[in-house]
Amino acid sequence: MSQLVSDPSLLVPSAQKTDLVPLWRPSTDPTTPGSTVTITVANLLASVASSGGGGWNYRGAWAANTTYAVDDVVTNAGSTYLVTTAFTSGATFDATNLATIAVSGAVGPQGEKGDSGATGPTGPQGETGATGPAGTTGATGPVGPAGSQGEKGDTGATGAIGPAGPTGPQGAAGATGPAGKDGTNASAAVPVTANTSPGSSLALAFAATGDVAYDVTPTQALTLSLSGGVAGQFQILRLVIRQPSSGGFAVTLPTGVKYAGGAAPTVSTTAGQITVLTFATDDGGVTYLGGL
Repeated sequence: MSQLVSDPSLLVPSAQKTDLVPLWRPSTDPTTPGSTVTITVANLLASVASSGGGGWNYRGAWAANTTYAVDDVVTNAGSTYLVTTAFTSGATFDATNLATIAVSGAVGPQGEKGDSGATGPTGPQGETGATGPAGTTGATGPVGPAGSQGEKGDTGATGAIGPAGPTGPQGAAGATGPAGKDGTNASAAVPVTANTSPGSSLALAFAATGDVAYDVTPTQALTLSLSGGVAGQFQILRLVIRQPSSGGFAVTLPTGVKYAGGAAPTVSTTAGQITVLTFATDDGGVTYLGGL
């Protein structure tokens, strides 16, 4: 409830203080039992004005930096004031030059809680938030069961031939054969010519008489040829080819030789291997015979 000022004469303008008048009454009496009539400052001022207090000027809520005249009425913070001396308001409220008509009443008791309103509609879907940081790696799971046996794969290509094994031990000497017939101009021993650096080609010459032997160690690819021979003598030329420890040197045998079986024998290129060949002629080199 509002409190009125102690001097009732302040409720009307100074020019009309001769009689006090009812402050306010409803324009229509309530006809419904239990109905209420709300009294407001605006109603009050309107009643005063209609009953001879028309000199008041209701200006509403107090405002800063505003010019006010005598008999202006303003409100502030729930209280009502009458301007008694004209002034211009400052930046903040000041009750100087004002007379209090009504002050704000004490706050009433808390009313009963009203019924809960209906639930409002669901709001729109919010935007997707940023992706959170990656979690820590979980523990390693148990080992799964072994899978079934796969199909057999295709057989791989044959690998390269490995190096030849070392030369075996010397075999036992065979029995001595029967003595041959004495040869014409036969000699007790066959001379041997050793050549450890034959180059890329080597000519093998039959002896001027009797037999001869050559012991050759190639140091590069080697091509051989035959020459010589004495007509009317059966001469033999024996050839020993020794591959060095490095090995791998191809040896091409003489051309125009008739070999046993129709094909020239193979000269080994394996390191440390020895190949022994025999060549012969009985017509002075017109025909050469060869074999192992």
